[in-house]
Amino acid sequence: MKPLPWPVIDDHVWLVTGMMAPDCLELTYDLSIGFAHHGYRLYSFPYLYSQITAQELGYNFPGMGIGLGDVSEMEFRKSVAAALGFEMKPAAGYFIRKNPDGDGVLVAEIVAKTHRQFLLKVQPYLNELPEYKEEANVRFSKRYRDADDMLSMPDALDDDMPGVEDDELRAQAREAQRLIEDLIMQDFPVEVIETWLQKAVKLSRLKVTSDYRILLTDYDKEIKLRQLPKALFLWMLKHKDGCRLKDLSDHKAEILDIYRKLTILDDDAQAVASIEALVNPIGNSFSEKCAAIKYAFLNEIPERIAQNYYVHGPQGGAKRISLDRSLVDWEVEVKKRQ
Repeated sequence: MKPLPWPVIDDHVWLVTGMMAPDCLELTYDLSIGFAHHGYRLYSFPYLYSQITAQELGYNFPGMGIGLGDVSEMEFRKSVAAALGFEMKPAAGYFIRKNPDGDGVLVAEIVAKTHRQFLLKVQPYLNELPEYKEEANVRFSKRYRDADDMLSMPDALDDDMPGVEDDELRAQAREAQRLIEDLIMQDFPVEVIETWLQKAVKLSRLKVTSDYRILLTDYDKEIKLRQLPKALFLWMLKHKDGCRLKDLSDHKAEILDIYRKLTILDDDAQAVASIEALVNPIGNSFSEKCAAIKYAFLNEIPERIAQNYYVHGPQGGAKRISLDRSLVDWEVEVKKRQ
């Protein structure tokens, strides 16, 4: 097998789809929670395609004659198919993960023409997917490498700090790495180091504008969400303690108030039905909308930062947004019902 145009990490699963397959982004939204329950992070072809460069693709596939311009989607799909050794079917999706028992990768093919068919066909694959577990020190070393880092040039280019040109800064970084490794080898609590790194990350202020746009002002980024996940996000942002899914129905009137401000529907019954589905503890709507919120932030900022902004929480416990509310600016009033 030829090298893939990106490294496949132990706990990552990549979804690459053919040109006529269901929308890859929507599939990722709907499936990311299911993969997370098994300990994996699901990444989609559009995210991967947006990160990889022509230089990286040309390095792994010199025979394709790719220049230094933009990589076309067709070139990218061809490179993946060539690496895996088969012709990608137009109406198929391919889940790619590292082979835990040896070299290479494991690929699962799902052929479906509609979104619903794909979700139904992927369930047996999810049911048989082994749970991924890792040691704390391994988890520490990975957690602070986001997808951008995964797509850096291979070691053969002899550059382990791409984008860092200052020799003194490189020396300081290597010394910091050595000290961290020494602490870990002496059983220093990894959680303490994680806390240090988390505090070292400068979080942006988040502004909700008068027209309900979500801006990360210090990063000059806008987080774009559809109306229903945006309504859930704004409600969660107002309720810093979060809520258990089984209790969310107690707040459906308040969420509906927000949703009505975000959308214009001729039939209000449709808005009510959407909120009823969202707060239904035995349905999938809540998980889907949380996945959409998470992906919207991951599409703009690295996960080690994004995790402060999206909804998360233990299974069966309260789901919440951990962002310090002193960093939130509201240009519009979203009232909390007592």
